[in-house]
Amino acid sequence: MSSEVREFKFTTGDFQRLARIVRETSGIALTPAKRDLVYSRLAKRVRAFGFKSFSQYADLLDSGDQAELVELTNAMTTNVTSFLRESYHFDHLCDEILPGLIAGRSSGQRIRIWSAACSTGEEPYSIALSALARVPNVAQHDFRILATDLDSQVVERGRNGVYEASSVEALPKEWQRRYFQRGRGSSSGRFRVKPEVRDLIAFKTLNLMQPWPVKGPFDAIFCRNVMIYFDDETRARLVERFRQLLKIGGFLFIGHSESLPAQVQGFEFMKRTTYRRAV
Repeated sequence: MSSEVREFKFTTGDFQRLARIVRETSGIALTPAKRDLVYSRLAKRVRAFGFKSFSQYADLLDSGDQAELVELTNAMTTNVTSFLRESYHFDHLCDEILPGLIAGRSSGQRIRIWSAACSTGEEPYSIALSALARVPNVAQHDFRILATDLDSQVVERGRNGVYEASSVEALPKEWQRRYFQRGRGSSSGRFRVKPEVRDLIAFKTLNLMQPWPVKGPFDAIFCRNVMIYFDDETRARLVERFRQLLKIGGFLFIGHSESLPAQVQGFEFMKRTTYRRAV
């Protein structure tokens, strides 16, 4: 797309400024190949303020306007998810990790899992549903899931727990019956996660690049299909922060196309994008 046919002036310098702001705000590294994507996603924000150029919009962001930095982040993130996505992680969690934790603890003991890029909620709900349906006695423990994402809009959707039938159909029929309420009337064709499942999950807005109001320790952390957007330095720094919040022996699950940076220490590979904190 040439600058002559664009509604707003968008120079190389403008792109570089926005790329810097996006990286500082969200950790996402934008290459020059993403220039058209940046224009298409942010043009409506430029238009909303009545600006004539992206330079004016970048000035607003550089002024520290927190509300607009949230809008920037929401516009630049892509939320692709589904129930039981990369199902082998949930198999490992329910067949090996949770039974091992429960076997070594008395009833009522604390079990904590963090879904660190929860998007619209399918991942943390998949964790909760898998645990309730497949792990005997998990409900007798203090079992809770923290679900966070930097996109405030998708966090709210996850908190509401309402999904289209086409999405829920990926789950076993018995799970649909036991853990979802079928919508009627104007809500026909939608399902809502039942309170007994929703109550296991705390949805919060959190930026992985900023200080975390999270104490831990966690038995497992899921951060899948996010680090592919970061450079090696950012990935290494993030994984080290995860390590510090995991219990010794706790597990880190990452995306199917991701791997831990070579400089990262303190983890041992378990199986298929699953790592265990060793020290």
